[in-house]
Amino acid sequence: MSNSAGLPPDSLPTSAKTQSPQSYLFSSIIKLNLGEQAAFVYATILGYDRLNLSQLSQYTKIKPSILKKILVSLIQLECVSYFKETNYLTKKSQVLYFPRDDGCWKMIYSGDIISGIKKDYSEMHATIVQNILIAGHLTIEDYIQNFTRKSEITQIEKAFSMLTREKWLIPINELHFQNKYDVFYNIYKQKTTQYNSEHAGAKTMSQAKKLTAVKEMTRDRYLSVLANEELHLKLYKTPSASKGGKHSHHVGDDDNDTDDASNYFQKVNIKLPLTFNFERFQKRLRSMHLVSEVKHKIGVVSAKIYAIALNRLEAKSIDLIPGDIELEEFLANVGQTTVGLDPHLFNELKKRLQLRDQERGFNFSANDILKDMKSGQGRKFGLVESDLIDSVVDPSSYLSTLKRKRQGGNANSEDDEGDRPSKKVKLEAIDSILDDDNNSDDDNFANNSKGGFQNGNSSAKDHRLLILYSVH
Repeated sequence: MSNSAGLPPDSLPTSAKTQSPQSYLFSSIIKLNLGEQAAFVYATILGYDRLNLSQLSQYTKIKPSILKKILVSLIQLECVSYFKETNYLTKKSQVLYFPRDDGCWKMIYSGDIISGIKKDYSEMHATIVQNILIAGHLTIEDYIQNFTRKSEITQIEKAFSMLTREKWLIPINELHFQNKYDVFYNIYKQKTTQYNSEHAGAKTMSQAKKLTAVKEMTRDRYLSVLANEELHLKLYKTPSASKGGKHSHHVGDDDNDTDDASNYFQKVNIKLPLTFNFERFQKRLRSMHLVSEVKHKIGVVSAKIYAIALNRLEAKSIDLIPGDIELEEFLANVGQTTVGLDPHLFNELKKRLQLRDQERGFNFSANDILKDMKSGQGRKFGLVESDLIDSVVDPSSYLSTLKRKRQGGNANSEDDEGDRPSKKVKLEAIDSILDDDNNSDDDNFANNSKGGFQNGNSSAKDHRLLILYSVH
């Protein structure tokens, strides 16, 4: 194999095939999407973990000028991260490149991502996500430059707003492409220097006490950098319609659209780069697996109700691999002794994260599920009111039968056979449901009825549905 002239390599390096099944999978998917050269460069970086441009050119036998173009594509698609390292003694800087798997997972799941977005939203939303997956990231300004009609631009901006609001798209800046550990370690070195300069007795202080103080300073600073609140403050503009302003040059002369209340929404900054949030898709996969488990162990209707409940929580829940856990792993690997993350500390951190989820308002009632079903979530997950009717025993009629029996009614064996429920529910559960419903759900539902539910027969029907939701 000869690459002295910058020609494409003949095959992937041996390390890509023997290092792990994941390395071969990632290298192959990059080869399929970006070509042999990009796959060869990625596999080389993966084999050495971190390389500068000179080393990468030496190992791949590809010219630096060609390498830079390949690296730009890999970084843009989140297959490689970088970090600019400065030697404070010589004042010289070099850029180091690291393997990254976020973009590889997006390529692997791209078909499922696009089809899922199309199913949950529309063809327009799926097209937006598809273009972002292809480009790695883009701005709304770049996306709408080929559209001229005001109505089209407005609908596109609405789609971007919805995808951003539900966390499918997230804003990014230069920090998004940098290696997280090196960002952390650079902050750690800065805080160590700061602590030594601010505390005169730092040299005589015990190493453990000093290290604990520096780690706390590093933790606070790193979380602040990671949160990047300044970037999120730039995400939304003042809610307004798409007329005049910066978008006026896109409006065609033949546009006869009129402005109404539907044209007003929370607009996303058109100049802010957006990328697809793969962590959000991981939450959707988790929900799908949980719903499948409920379907097999309990039933189809219960699984659909569970899917609506999980849909309420996805956007607000923490990531499957929270940044807090990653930070604790970083902190455990700095200092004179690097023993790794303590399992007890890991378990305590998981409990704290669970409590944080509860603080975000993750509690919901049968009323909330009923409102979601009426607002369109039911159709989204294939659940309609007729699916609920007779799916379990009607507690009111079941208890009425029992009451007549206790009072010496004339119910014969045939009536007993006809009143027998198709799905048995413990009487204690029904009693508690009815008690809770009489005490609280009636009041809550009456309040919610003012927000759009109909009175009369519809209210009685919704009351029955609430009981069925609770039983499921």
